[in-house]
This record gives sequence, structure tokens and C-alpha cells, in this order.
Amino acid sequence: MALVRLIASLCLSLHVLCGIAAAQDLSVDVSFAVEFIPVDGRADALCTVNKRGSDVLSAIVWRHNGTVIQPIPNRIIIDTDLVIGRSELEIDSVVLSDAGTYSCQAAFSIPNGESIITSATLRIATALVVTAAEEQDFLEGDIANLTCSAFSFPSPAIQWFRVDEDLNEIATLTGRVEAGDEDYGVYRIPDVERSDGGFYKCEGSYPFERMSVIIQVFVISFPEILTPPLINFEVMKGDNLTLECETASQRPPEYIWSFEGEELSNTSNVTVGEVTGQLNVTNVTFLNTGTYNCFAENNFGNDTQNSTVVVAGSPEILTGNDTVTFAGVGNRAALNCSFLGYPPPTIVWSKLSGGGNADDADDYDPVNLNARLSINTTNGSFLIAEAAGSDRGIYSCNISNVHGSDARFNLTLNVIEFPPDPSQLRVIAQDDRSVSLGWVYVELNTLPEYRRPERFVVEARLDDNPEYELLDQSFPPNHTAGILAQLVPGTQFEIRIRADNLAGFSEPSNSILYTSVATIPQFLFFNATPLDDGRNILLQWELEYDGGPDVVLFEVEFRDSEGNLLDTFELDIDAGSYLVENLEPVTTYSFSAVALNDIGPTAPITVEATTTLGTYSDCGYAYM
Repeated sequence: MALVRLIASLCLSLHVLCGIAAAQDLSVDVSFAVEFIPVDGRADALCTVNKRGSDVLSAIVWRHNGTVIQPIPNRIIIDTDLVIGRSELEIDSVVLSDAGTYSCQAAFSIPNGESIITSATLRIATALVVTAAEEQDFLEGDIANLTCSAFSFPSPAIQWFRVDEDLNEIATLTGRVEAGDEDYGVYRIPDVERSDGGFYKCEGSYPFERMSVIIQVFVISFPEILTPPLINFEVMKGDNLTLECETASQRPPEYIWSFEGEELSNTSNVTVGEVTGQLNVTNVTFLNTGTYNCFAENNFGNDTQNSTVVVAGSPEILTGNDTVTFAGVGNRAALNCSFLGYPPPTIVWSKLSGGGNADDADDYDPVNLNARLSINTTNGSFLIAEAAGSDRGIYSCNISNVHGSDARFNLTLNVIEFPPDPSQLRVIAQDDRSVSLGWVYVELNTLPEYRRPERFVVEARLDDNPEYELLDQSFPPNHTAGILAQLVPGTQFEIRIRADNLAGFSEPSNSILYTSVATIPQFLFFNATPLDDGRNILLQWELEYDGGPDVVLFEVEFRDSEGNLLDTFELDIDAGSYLVENLEPVTTYSFSAVALNDIGPTAPITVEATTTLGTYSDCGYAYM
């Protein structure tokens, strides 16, 4: 209460923060000890009455917003001394509802029950709240408006600081702070640069408290890849491979890794860092050798970079290589020895010496390379420009580098020679569409494997063509007869056959002159169908004459039921139908058809049809 008394005396002398009302020299003064009281704080108010010498004070009454205040133990205490004209009000644990107008009324019994009242305002300070987005993004070159909001009563002040990653203050920021509302602060950075990215602190303060928030600023820029590209970066087989793709953009862009043009995704041994930009491949193999691409993209643009990786290790010959290779004599031959390994290995091809053990490396002699015999160092193949019978045999492939070696044995090269020539070609039988041929050939089991034919082929030429053409039909090597089918009737051919294998064709057999049998057309069907209108009959037909000479005449004779010839039609064979019109109803007609080509006519085909009664109406039968 001592503080209250001191403030009261000051109010009496200076009238600071006091409500004053007077009636002549009679007055009541009310004041609070401080201007703002924080929530849960204590409010002290003093009411002093200035009396005249003859005045008798009968009561001092406190009111809050017009309501009389009653004491509450340990919460609201009122201490009044009517003799000296003094009353003290103490409010503990202030809450927001305690704010408002407090009045003090002094009542006098002398003179005449007079009273006087005056008031003062109690303000409650609210808690300070400071908020901001923890991360704020800005495009490089734009205006960056860092925003922060602070709320309290009385209104707080806002100050900006630059801080390091450990939140230590680096600098107090001034000169670029703008205020919109009293609780809203903006720190403006024109033409923001990458160096402006980092951590900032926005601090709000008022007499009872200060509070701050940390904001991380990201300056989004073109995602330039800073990591230098790797050229032929070497990693040992079985080790782990890590590729970095660091960019200049403070906000990580989206990363896409690809290998040899194929986008990579997470697998059991591949981890793609979509945020970090790091690519990890565990337990690498030779198949991981190649070009890796990092593609970084954000809203500002994209950047891309290639790195080449080679996996080193002892070379390995692939298991997919053929163990037996066939080549025609005089043709190019290639024995495969595909491999994986780095550095590129030394490749040695050897040939098994006569009578040697194919599984014993000591029984092989290195091949002497020359213009005809060479080695492809890229894929390990042994190349023979023009295969000869002397090249036939068993070979081995041996590869080695600084890390180790591998070998394959018992690789067979079978050089195929031209097969013997067929002879005595002849016609056994024929019809209008095919011819049976026969020929003479040596017994296959008497031939070495490298001279046996794989098939017999037929060559033919028309009588006006000097060049033979290979027909689509062929015959198995163990046959000495065969049928040529789907021949064009009435056509003359000159025919011969050859034996064929990997080396090529044998010399041709003797040729024979053959003329296929010509045919006349054949009816598949010929129908006559009366229509419901009673006056028309539909003729329909189909002929088979493919392969024979074209039909030059298609004729239909039209007769009545007594055999009298009514008309003769020459029709288009390809039309397939013809409508005979304006006939008598309920009458029988016959139609005879014949087709003719250069070979001759078909046998006539005759059909009959009877027209119908017609369509009935209320007026009788109507004929269309």
C-alpha cells in the first residue's frame, strides 16, 4: 500500500493518470499505480477524498463498470479509512475481464448527504504472440518481402536480425523494415541475391515480454550443377559407387538420374536421392559401366550433366557365346568370345592341334593373325575373311588383364562346302494346277556333314524371260521328288533345281520345259430367286476360273414354261447378279447360263423360278 500512497501523493500534486472531479474545494481523486497491468499481475488503485473542515465522510464505494465491487478473500481487498478520506483497492491475479472503468464514490453525512464520484481506467496487457512462416521462398532477382506478425496489448515493437545456423545474431537489420498494421512487420530486400539466403530472426517486444521466431529464407535460382563431371571414373567390381549432383540453388531442385538414357529408380542396389541429388549404387558389376546423367529442375529452369563410369575387374567371358559355328566356304566366319572387363583385356585365339585334348590348354596353338585372320578387340571375336576347309577345327579363346583372366575351350568351327549337284530332273505327273518332279541325288549318309545340302530349291523362267527366278517352294534334303503347286494353267515354264546349304547353291540340274494344263471356267453356283413383288426374278452366280484364261463371254437364255425363247442376255461375269424385271405374276420361267474362255465353254446350267402372286391391298392384288 506504500506504493499506492506515494502514487496518490503524486496524483494530488501532478494530476498524473488520475480522474479528478471537484465541487468547489471538495474533491475525490482515483488512480492506478501503473498504466498497464499484465495478466496474472496485481492492480493497485487509490481513492483520496479532499474534505472541507466541517465535512463528515460517511462511506467510500468502489464500482467496476458501474457495478459495486465486493471484497473477495485473497483476490479483491478494499482498505478504507473514512477519517482521513482514503480507500485502497487491491486486485490480485488480474484477468482480462478485470479491465475497464473503476469509480470511487465518496458520500458525506454532513453537509446534507452530499456525494461526489470520479473514475480511472484499468488496462490489461495481453500476452505477446509472434508468428511467421518458418520457410519463405523467393526467386533470385525479385523483391523479397520477409513477413512477421506480432500481437499484444499494448502494441509490440518489431526488430529484424540476421542469424547464423546456430541462431547467433550476426547483424541487426535496419533501414529496410516497413510496417503495415501496428502488429505487422515486413523486411524488404530488393533484387534478392543468393547471398541473402539463410536464417533471419523476427523479434517482437513490449514492456512485459519479448518473443522471436526464426525464418529460413531460400533464394530460388537457376539450378546450376556445381559438381564437376566425372570422365571415365574407375570403380572396382563389387565396390559401391556414389555420384554427387550439387546445385547452386538454395532450395533443392527435383533431381532425375538416368543411365544410358533410361531413368533410374530405387532398387535393391540403387538409391536415387531426389532431394540430395546423390546417386548410390552398391556392389557394382561390369553392367554398371556407362554414362550417368543428372537432371536438376526447379521453377527457374534446369541443368544437366553427364558422367562416365567404368567398372574395373578381372575379365569374364559371357556364357551366351555359341560353342559350334557354321560358315560356308569362301564366306566370312566369326567365332564369338564376348566378354566384360576393364581395362580392355588381351585376347588370344588358339586352334587345337591334331589329335589333341580339346579340354587341355596345352594342346592348343596360337593362331597366326594375318590379313585373312584377325581379332575384334572390342567384342573378342575371331574373324576369318574367307573361310576355307583348312580352317575347320576346334578353337579356344583366352582373355586377360591386370586383374585376372578367363578362357573358353572346345569352340568348334564347321566350314561348310558346296553340296553335290542334283541330276536327271524329270516330270512324274501333272494336272491343271501342279506338277510332280523327280531327280537323282547321292546318298546323304555317304557325304561328310560339311557337304550335305539343307534343302533343294526350284528355279523357273517363263519362255520369254532369259533369267531364272527362285520359287518360294523348296524340298527337304532327304527327298528326291516333290510337287510344285499353285501353277498358272496354260503357262510354259523352264524348270531346274539346285542343292543348297550354308556355303551356297550347287550347280543346277538339267532343265525341263513344262506347260501347265489350261482349264475352262467352272460354276460354283447359279440361282434364280423370285421377289415378293410378283414381277421380278433375281439371278445370282459365282464362277471359278482363277489361273485359267479370262472369260470372254457369259450368256443367259431366258425361256417360258413351254420352252419358248424370250430373250438372251450377255452379262458381266464379275457383277455376280442380274435382275430380270416386268414378268407375269404366278408364272414359271427357266434360265440357262454358259461361260466361255479361250479354252472352251462351261457345261450349260439351267434353273427355274416361278413369280409370286404379288402384294394384297383393299383394292385387290397390286403388281409392282
